[in-house]
Amino acid sequence: GASTADGLAQVEVGENIFVAFATQPGNTTVDGAGDNSPFTTALLQNIEIPGLSISDMMIRVRNETEALTLGRQVPWDQSNLREQFYFTEQQVLDPTQLSASLSRILSDPVAKEKLQVELASNDLQTAVIIGGQTLRSVEI
Repeated sequence: GASTADGLAQVEVGENIFVAFATQPGNTTVDGAGDNSPFTTALLQNIEIPGLSISDMMIRVRNETEALTLGRQVPWDQSNLREQFYFTEQQVLDPTQLSASLSRILSDPVAKEKLQVELASNDLQTAVIIGGQTLRSVEI
């Protein structure tokens, strides 16, 4: 008789395709404590970061999910992409916009903290854009 195994089975992908899985082949996912799974939580935190390629995004999602699940779940991807793909293109700010945004962010404690976190993994312009998004969400 045929045997079946628990967990994700290996999948073949076509040309110029990127497939993301919540866990690696042969493993099962971990339920999260909140409304979303650890994978979905990490994905939602990273998918709209301007200028972050899908490949770099998945590295962040993988690391965050693994940390949230204490190593029990490691997201997996299979790709045959021929070029970089971005969900959100990098916004280009002129120096005046960058300076004005940075001044506003530095005057707001929540946005300033977000800027400091983003500077650890992004360039100044990306960090300012993300910090500015945080500032706008606080103002709403």
